[in-house]
Amino acid sequence: MTPISSISSNSSLTELAGQTLHIPDLVPLFATWKQGVSPYYEQVKLFVDERLVSLIKDETVLRKVRKGDLALFTSCLLPDVEYEILEIAALYTVWVFLWDDIVDGSEDPISEGKSIEGEVEKAERLRDASYSFIRFHLLGAGEGEVEPPKPSPACGLFAEMARRLRLMCREETQIMAFCASIEAYMEACVVEARWRVSRVLPSVKEFYEFRLQTSAVEMLLGLSEMLNQVRLPSGAVELDELKKMRTHANKIGIIINELFSLKKELKDTIPLNLVAITMQSHNLDLESATRQIINSFYSHAHDFDRSASTLRSRVTPPVGNDNTKQADRLIGAYQALVTCVLTFSVESPRYGIQCDRQEDQSFRITL
Repeated sequence: MTPISSISSNSSLTELAGQTLHIPDLVPLFATWKQGVSPYYEQVKLFVDERLVSLIKDETVLRKVRKGDLALFTSCLLPDVEYEILEIAALYTVWVFLWDDIVDGSEDPISEGKSIEGEVEKAERLRDASYSFIRFHLLGAGEGEVEPPKPSPACGLFAEMARRLRLMCREETQIMAFCASIEAYMEACVVEARWRVSRVLPSVKEFYEFRLQTSAVEMLLGLSEMLNQVRLPSGAVELDELKKMRTHANKIGIIINELFSLKKELKDTIPLNLVAITMQSHNLDLESATRQIINSFYSHAHDFDRSASTLRSRVTPPVGNDNTKQADRLIGAYQALVTCVLTFSVESPRYGIQCDRQEDQSFRITL
């Protein structure tokens, strides 16, 4: 870790406080992309609530977690799958949101309410214990191996998800890739924790080095492939176009989250947010930094479309066959994840910005 400056993130906090963040209406850009809310939304909302009630005994904490409406995220991620498949995604969504709340320095909403902010060693122990747990449930137990202890009570949700997922998906390579992406996410979360305790903002490049993993988009792309039952032809996973699509989708999701969560993150001691990082890295004011980030957002969306078109042409013959359907299903799954992140960011009370929406659907957020 080589900080680009001795300026602490608190300096950027002082500069941002009281300013207005303007975000244009981003929805029209995705008019042709797959999007929607599952018709099972209310049903999965009850399912999520039942799991939360069984895990969280503190009513105040329960209300806070409920407010995030994780069922909405799940329902937008998979708008057209059968309900049983939606439950698998719901289990994963609740687990990863709760796991992330622990490792990013927030209070554990289930266990003892202990913050791990500034304690990288605790983050490392959580990572290591979680590695063992997810491997056991996703990859299967070795001879004589017993279930490792749960790193947190919410990991029971992961165990249930993994059991259901393995029954549904028999493609071992997909399961292994999914497991590897979870491990990469957990490792990157520790790197992010080190940046928080350093009290120094990374460069934009350094930010993306860990954020491309901690965004959880890479994990969700893999999960979405399996739950949408995508089966690309052999060798397609090595195509550059597929890798570019995943990167563009990831960066779009990151930018959405960074813009809409800035107000919430300013309440934290050390918010590692792309807006503040861009301001410092390029010596820009808030308006200029936001414009640069949004221009990047548009570029990634257009580049995703180009890569998707190229991928489709490379895996399908002129007359079309099942590969055509599989390519379209994959592209749609990736598109739905991006539009899910946008819908959830705008509609969920998680970020507290509903009152900042303007008549033209843009946002003017007082920081």
